[in-house]
Amino acid sequence: MEFEIDLLRQENARLVGKNYELEVEIVKLRQIIEENVRHDVKVILTILEQSFLVVGEQLQNNKEVIVEVLPEVTVSNIDLSNTIIDQQNNVDTKTLEKMEIDAFLVERKEVEKEDSA
Repeated sequence: MEFEIDLLRQENARLVGKNYELEVEIVKLRQIIEENVRHDVKVILTILEQSFLVVGEQLQNNKEVIVEVLPEVTVSNIDLSNTIIDQQNNVDTKTLEKMEIDAFLVERKEVEKEDSA
């Protein structure tokens, strides 16, 4: 009986350690995802800003530039429910102003993290 309890304690300790390792990995992956999203938003903003050409008093959308530069994006089966991606799942429907606000808020959050560290 004592032997079985010791084995269960060892297994429990191993599982707790593994759980901690997985939690650390999840945090790292979420940080990478957030960095990638931040970068993608900056790229999209740059492309959108460059794609609007002022012609006289009228704005014309240079759609060919957008089509050539933006590749087709696919989403994997990873659960990203607690990441910044959830907030931007309708990126195609957002206005340029809203995208700029989102980018500003992300940068502000980074500064606050750096200041608190």
